Amino acid sequence: HALRLEGRALHHCVAGYAGACARGQTRVLSLADVGNDKTRSTLELRFDNGVWRMVQHRTYCNQTPSKKLQKAAAKVAAAAT
Repeated sequence: HALRLEGRALHHCVAGYAGACARGQTRVLSLADVGNDKTRSTLELRFDNGVWRMVQHRTYCNQTPSKKLQKAAAKVAAAAT
């Protein structure tokens, strides 16, 4: 349900990853710029060769996230491994 809501809010297809998330192959996280509640992004991490790797990071309509959110996503991905 949360993936569907995220996809609707940001107009992308993240809901299609529900199966991979349920199998533990993928983690999907929603990031937000605390200083700007309209700036959100979705981060996909995939388990690959024993580590979690950043696969996708997108914002509204699959656009590239802000530099601030890109830095945050890199920190999250590094902490997940």
